[in-house]
Amino acid sequence: MSAISVHRNWQIDSMEKSIIIAEQLLASISDSAIFDKRDGGDGWTISEVLGHLVETEAGFYDRAKLTVETDNPQLPFSDPNQTVVEKGYASQNALDVFKKWQANRLPYLAYLRSLPEDDATWERPAQHPRRGTFTLTDQLMLAAWHDTNHIHQIVKIIQS
Repeated sequence: MSAISVHRNWQIDSMEKSIIIAEQLLASISDSAIFDKRDGGDGWTISEVLGHLVETEAGFYDRAKLTVETDNPQLPFSDPNQTVVEKGYASQNALDVFKKWQANRLPYLAYLRSLPEDDATWERPAQHPRRGTFTLTDQLMLAAWHDTNHIHQIVKIIQS
């Protein structure tokens, strides 16, 4: 197994662990008023952060399949703030939204794990509207970072 294959596996493992960490973090909230707080006072609530994770998870999975199945595709991109508002995540129960994220994560991880480890698959290019050429490896790195970034955001909300 090449070094880059090992690194990709670490990222996939990290994504699996992110779900467990987020679940434990949510379970540790004893004051229900925390769920009404907004990041920085006017940012997202925990439910909205989780709703964003639900939506991006589906998008990440769709992008990965598109990249594997299509030569140099244009990757779809939507405005995350608009989607969170349109779907009404602010008024949804955070634990219910978390369960949706968890349910979306399982097929995405299974798909990533099913892919061959060869660089030809993982270095297939796609075109991201903001980032330009964006390989499947790039997409994986973004997805793993994205989890950590938003779990940190939830921690900031809890601590505020």
